[in-house]
Amino acid sequence: MKYILVALLVLGTFPSFSQTQMVKDEIWKMEEQYWKYVQAQDLTNYRTLWHDNFMGYPSNNIITGKDHITDWIADLYKDKNKTFTIELVRKVENVFDDIVIVLYDVNYTWRNEKKEVIEKTYNKITHTWKRTEKGWVIIGGMGALISKTTIK
Repeated sequence: MKYILVALLVLGTFPSFSQTQMVKDEIWKMEEQYWKYVQAQDLTNYRTLWHDNFMGYPSNNIITGKDHITDWIADLYKDKNKTFTIELVRKVENVFDDIVIVLYDVNYTWRNEKKEVIEKTYNKITHTWKRTEKGWVIIGGMGALISKTTIK
């Protein structure tokens, strides 16, 4: 009986699989929202996803803080003759209490004004999220261009 009580106490201190999965799903929805903000060019709401002390290493190889976190979005839209769609490929989320590390791929398909596919890029993303009194925010991240294929 004593061993059963100890086992129950120990097991009760760890989050259940369903609790962990709920956090993973919540964070993945935040990642999807991140990309909706990018596609809508909603820089105001996009900035709310980031901690004030954020530090990241994006695929442009320029380490940045929150003050320049939206710079890359303007670059996506500077050529009015090109449009893009994205595909998010969920890989893994690792939960550590109030910290979650997310790894995923972002694949861009670029089209010209005739709607012809002209380029595809494949990227790896990692974000580290922290639960704060205001909710989940990104405290760190890194992006890497894996490959770029020009079609036309």
